[in-house]
Amino acid sequence: MLGIPVLKGNATDSSGQPVTGTGNVKVSQDTQSMAEFRFHTVVAGETLYSLEQRYAISREELIRLNPALQNGLQTGTRLRIPERKREIFSVAPTSKPDSVIIAEAEPENLNCNPISGRNNQKYKAALLLPFYLQGNEQYYPSDRNNRMLVSKIERGKLSQLLHSGGTDTIASKSTAKIDPRAESFIEFYEGVLLAIDSLQQKGMNIELYVFDATNQKMINALLQLDEFRDLDLIIGPVHPEIQESVAAFAAKNRIPMISPLASTGDFENNNSWYFKVNPTREYQIEQTAQYIADEFRNKNFVLLPMGGGSNSTEAKLAELGKIKLLAARQSMNNRENLFHEYSFQKNGLSGVKPLLDENGENIFIIPTDNEAQVSVAVTNLNAIAEKFNVVLIGTSNLIKLKSIQTENYHHIRLRYLSPTFIDYSKPLVRRFVSQYRSTFSTEPSQFSHQGFDVSYYFLSALFQYGKDFRGCLPDYPMELTQTVFNFRKVAPMGGFMNYGMFVTSFERNYDVLNYGTVGTTKKVNSYQ
Repeated sequence: MLGIPVLKGNATDSSGQPVTGTGNVKVSQDTQSMAEFRFHTVVAGETLYSLEQRYAISREELIRLNPALQNGLQTGTRLRIPERKREIFSVAPTSKPDSVIIAEAEPENLNCNPISGRNNQKYKAALLLPFYLQGNEQYYPSDRNNRMLVSKIERGKLSQLLHSGGTDTIASKSTAKIDPRAESFIEFYEGVLLAIDSLQQKGMNIELYVFDATNQKMINALLQLDEFRDLDLIIGPVHPEIQESVAAFAAKNRIPMISPLASTGDFENNNSWYFKVNPTREYQIEQTAQYIADEFRNKNFVLLPMGGGSNSTEAKLAELGKIKLLAARQSMNNRENLFHEYSFQKNGLSGVKPLLDENGENIFIIPTDNEAQVSVAVTNLNAIAEKFNVVLIGTSNLIKLKSIQTENYHHIRLRYLSPTFIDYSKPLVRRFVSQYRSTFSTEPSQFSHQGFDVSYYFLSALFQYGKDFRGCLPDYPMELTQTVFNFRKVAPMGGFMNYGMFVTSFERNYDVLNYGTVGTTKKVNSYQ
């Protein structure tokens, strides 16, 4: 048992109640009654974009009600947000009945009291992962007695089999065969098992159904099983292209559904029972641009324009970062020429030196993850870093580029935002790694940590508050092994997305440090 503490926080200002703030920002006088407004105090990491999404309000209306925003968004500012009437909506049926989503505009749960007394209820959860078991591509509902349940595989042997290095295909005693493509998902599954073990020792009665969910044909068959209608929680499927029918089923039967890995797909926009664990790429870019403006407004800044792919999400980082940075400097009356655009491909290395600050930090941004372009930029930045103080801002995709050695990122102090960060000095992480080694005789991967974090967080919320725990999550911060969760509604009729991310920094002494979190509205207590 890992002994993860459940750390309950105080209600946030998003609950609709006035929050005492320290700011003295003036707000506009409006003819509407103050009773028709809620109040929100801006915290570090929030942006106008995130407030628009959170409260379903246009930027123009937000600024009209709060004229101080004309000078930019400042931490501590107390904002007026108009209250919206609560209504129930349903989507008209289409030609595909299974794809109908029940979209609801529901009030936040302001009374999230934990279940009192001893909770002896049995909770049923399903885990849908692509294990690529042989024969399952031809699976039909009538076969459910002799196929599909991955529990036939000896769970304790999974990791040993995967890492034995013998053959291309791994078989269990049940004759089920595991495709090597499933290795990461097996590791995710192992993390889930450790989470369930910890929760069972805390008294939670969990019945876990584990299914091989590799393609749409198998998903269609699964949804016909009687077991699915009695579920309290669904984790998966992994791939967005096969999530639609499961999301529709979950909404229709009011079952929380968790998308544990993918940041793509948009089912959270109109499904109030859907949870996206990894924030969208667009949100990550938005937060990176805001971080640049907040952190480096007084620094010498060099944008490295990259050719091609101007419509990519990463390319938007250049435009958005420039806009936010210049706006931040204007609000501070900073008129120094500390913003430059420079191309190594066109001008080489020598031309950039007159633009650099010899005494302070020089912040470079690479708005692409094209491997060839990044390689040219990193090579030149490493040469510059011999004499100048350099920080490179990029995306988490940069560390996945195989042709670039990690030591180069340390030399130029790469910094990026990411939904995950593993701090091996934390007692919780050390205990998880130790128990994982003891149970599965191998090292946990990032997938193992993710399986543990996702399943422990949502199953414990289920145990604490019951099946409809959705409105309680803002008051449910928890320290986990590699994630920081801050789930918020993306729209009045929509589901939830995690807005929490880490700032990761590669240091010249070869440390990889967490420089804090963005997108979180409350402090998560440290593990004791």
